[in-house]
Amino acid sequence: WRARKALIEGISNPEIETAIAAGLKAGSWGGKVCGAVGGTCSVFLMPADRKADVINSLDSAHRQVVESVTVPSGLTA
Repeated sequence: WRARKALIEGISNPEIETAIAAGLKAGSWGGKVCGAVGGTCSVFLMPADRKADVINSLDSAHRQVVESVTVPSGLTA
């Protein structure tokens, strides 16, 4: 996400930054914003034992959580 923000000026906003910061603080290794207009969806990668904490942090940031799992070809929600 830091790299994308460096490449595209204005891609982020306070709501996105709040969600990314909440996920990182709760123990995710990183977050990435996906989708049209930057921010339609955010994906977080975390150790399994931090999943509940990350989900709770995103709920408190007023983000809807869609759980997903990794598969050999990518990600399935």
